[in-house]
Amino acid sequence: MTTSAVLEREASQLDDDACWQAVAERRQSARALFVAAVKTTRIYCRPGCPARMPKRENVEFFVSPRLAEAAGYALASAATARRTPA
Repeated sequence: MTTSAVLEREASQLDDDACWQAVAERRQSARALFVAAVKTTRIYCRPGCPARMPKRENVEFFVSPRLAEAAGYALASAATARRTPA
């Protein structure tokens, strides 16, 4: 099985309700599990991101940043600022 096939299978196994709950609670413990992507802004971030909370209907979830980027999303600037040393 190719890497992309494995990633697609994993993505289909995400529980959207559980992912949304983690995002809504800004749960840091879920950061390694998935990314949340906002359809209206075309950005993605991990749970716990300090960015403004999106509307639920505008969010989709991916198991990795790579899949989010392949779908046309870019990393949120708030997340970029947190990764960049001062």
